[in-house]
Amino acid sequence: MADMQAAKRAYATVIAMMDNDNLKYKRDDENLRIELGFNTDDLDVSMRFFVDTERDLVRVLSFLPFKFPEDKRVEGAVATCVANHNMVNGSFDYDFSDGELVFKCVDSYRG
Repeated sequence: MADMQAAKRAYATVIAMMDNDNLKYKRDDENLRIELGFNTDDLDVSMRFFVDTERDLVRVLSFLPFKFPEDKRVEGAVATCVANHNMVNGSFDYDFSDGELVFKCVDSYRG
């Protein structure tokens, strides 16, 4: 059973962190979702935060702004495995069918 109060507190905490860092974002209060994008020296980053009320989780997805071309997908799969091997928190999901790479991080907001 979903604890909506805890979900809303988790959502408010993410909003407060973004406000504290003066980040610009779009929020969907009804669905407890946040989208933002920003530029780094190397990449344009798109992130989405979801509060999953069915599983009491906060999910963060970051869609990388490139896809591995078809002739490099095996190398992309190997690179993804190597990158994931030593990660402590989060992982890359790799879609071999289209070369898309997404970073995800999931954490529970239960006490």
